[in-house]
Amino acid sequence: MKIGTNNNISAFKGGWIDFNAYSMDDEGLFKLLVDTVNGEYRCKSEDVREIAFYKTGVTL
Repeated sequence: MKIGTNNNISAFKGGWIDFNAYSMDDEGLFKLLVDTVNGEYRCKSEDVREIAFYKTGVTL
């Protein structure tokens, strides 16, 4: 599970970020964690093999 810490990264990587923690929504984060553990939510990046948030060059 990917948790964004600010609005910019959450908006820029919206296809990867599952939760924006900048909102300080403790109940929302807890519900998302419980739903993920119970199999009711599937992380957005579950099928992605490699993610480079700040890629500046070739990643091998």
